[in-house]
Amino acid sequence: MTKPPYPRLGECARAMCIALGSKAGNPVVDRLAREGDFDWAKVDSLIDDLLAEGVRMPLGPVADEVFEPWLQVVHQEYCRLVLVMPLDAVDRGQALTSFS
Repeated sequence: MTKPPYPRLGECARAMCIALGSKAGNPVVDRLAREGDFDWAKVDSLIDDLLAEGVRMPLGPVADEVFEPWLQVVHQEYCRLVLVMPLDAVDRGQALTSFS
């Protein structure tokens, strides 16, 4: 399976879960990162359950006031960028040259 020219939302969510220590062996995270965004309801649930809830305990009220709204903006902007940016003619290496 060829990866799209941009990191999948599942890949981004997995990286954030690992960075925040909220992955906790969740197989859905790995599947979304590996196979792609096969079920948007699962992506939304993953973001709510592992990212927002995962940081609520260590951050306390800051999670609801700052992190969760930021996470929603990141999700919306990611979707907007992927849907607007014409990347269908390039591969991942070309699209992500500055990140490689």
